[in-house]
Amino acid sequence: MARLLLVSLPLLLFVGCSAEQKATAAEERIADYRRHPSESTKRAAEEALADLDEAIRRREQATLKGNQTPKETAALAKLELKRAQLSLEFAKAKVDAFANGVQKAFGDKP
Repeated sequence: MARLLLVSLPLLLFVGCSAEQKATAAEERIADYRRHPSESTKRAAEEALADLDEAIRRREQATLKGNQTPKETAALAKLELKRAQLSLEFAKAKVDAFANGVQKAFGDKP
């Protein structure tokens, strides 16, 4: 039981994170992928971006209900811009990982 709690605690904490914290987590996962490109780091980055998308969607729904102040609406716009930037960073990291793989595959041959 204690092991289950220890394993699930980070997940529970992450689920309760704010959208800004999820953006930071996505940024960290993308940086991990850039430093150590692998299927697992790529998948972690994709999952973090999906979590961020869900947080943004929830904020957008609240905005559509008219419950947001102008400050909160501006924060949502800033968050959407951050998401777009993260998407570009992730795309660049994937291209770099591919290019490095190709270079290693063909660079080692005479």
